[in-house]
Amino acid sequence: MRGSKKNFWSGALALGLTAALSSGCGGRQVQESTLLPFHVAVVPTRVDSIRPVVTAEDIEAPGIELDLESHRISTALEEALDGRVFSQATLLAYPETREEFSKWSEADQERHWLAEARRQKADVLMTSLLGYDATVETSYNEKFWLNLPLFLLGGPFCYFVNDRSYFADAKLDVRFYSLSLDLESLEDSDAEMLGQIVRAEFTETTLDFVDRAGGDTGSYALSLVVPAGLLSKENESVRERVEEAALQGLGDDLSSEIRNETVKLNRNTTLSSFALDLDLVEVLRDGDDRVSFSVPIRLLFGAGISEYEIRAQGMSPVSERFRDAPEEGLFWIRKTLSMPRATQVVKLWVWDTQALGRTYTFRIETPEEEE
Repeated sequence: MRGSKKNFWSGALALGLTAALSSGCGGRQVQESTLLPFHVAVVPTRVDSIRPVVTAEDIEAPGIELDLESHRISTALEEALDGRVFSQATLLAYPETREEFSKWSEADQERHWLAEARRQKADVLMTSLLGYDATVETSYNEKFWLNLPLFLLGGPFCYFVNDRSYFADAKLDVRFYSLSLDLESLEDSDAEMLGQIVRAEFTETTLDFVDRAGGDTGSYALSLVVPAGLLSKENESVRERVEEAALQGLGDDLSSEIRNETVKLNRNTTLSSFALDLDLVEVLRDGDDRVSFSVPIRLLFGAGISEYEIRAQGMSPVSERFRDAPEEGLFWIRKTLSMPRATQVVKLWVWDTQALGRTYTFRIETPEEEE
């Protein structure tokens, strides 16, 4: 009985320490809010990395190095933005191999991306440049010392504490261009929606022993006599985990930074004299073949708003002029649209009396998503 009681209290203490050490280790959560009503065409990311030069005279082997190639970061950005920040995001394709495309002039490359974005019926073109230092540094952190009691108690509890930190330096610079204008070059400053870059960064992640060791049975055997925080510091499993964390971290940080620019993306007086009142937008499926479309538009300056057009897959276009006076400063578009269940987005064109227009894309919500 004494032995079983001792094991009970040891297990309880280990569980308590594990819970305390694990709290607060999660990544930063991106705040959920209304989707920005744009379809964003994502140009494949340009990548510029700094790598250490290793010579035959180097005694120590280099540590782990990141390999964040263009397709991986581009795909991660598309996933981070599509239906989470913007109504829709689409990664654009190269016309041929990336190596052949790189031989094109910069002007021809821009023309291709603009044409491809319009073919995808996008509202916005997004370009990005990733710069990073491939070298990753590591050290045990404060949880290593708090994890020692779990090691002394024995058992696998100490395996699940993020007691090692990995440090990297990655910066992603992003720009947005409106496709509402007849844009021929990205040098057109009027088309740049923010007039500045949006920067996302990744600097650090933490890993536990299970993440680091992977399937290395030798490390698990050695962990019986050596604290887990000192084992499996640099290997292929660690590199993969840090790369995954970098891709996720850059996507999350970019999403957060874009949300900080919501007002500027919506209210751009260079592009048009109006903006949407995003808090009041409602595009909601009402039955299998109907969508309730309710969009308020606020005039920022000028004489007024002229007309609009609504399009979606599987429905006839709806085009009308604004005839009613604004309600409390808002011009409303209220329609019940007939479209098949498979249709997921609705496109809207709006023009003011000076023929300045903008395009928007709305993701159709269902009653379940509203709840």
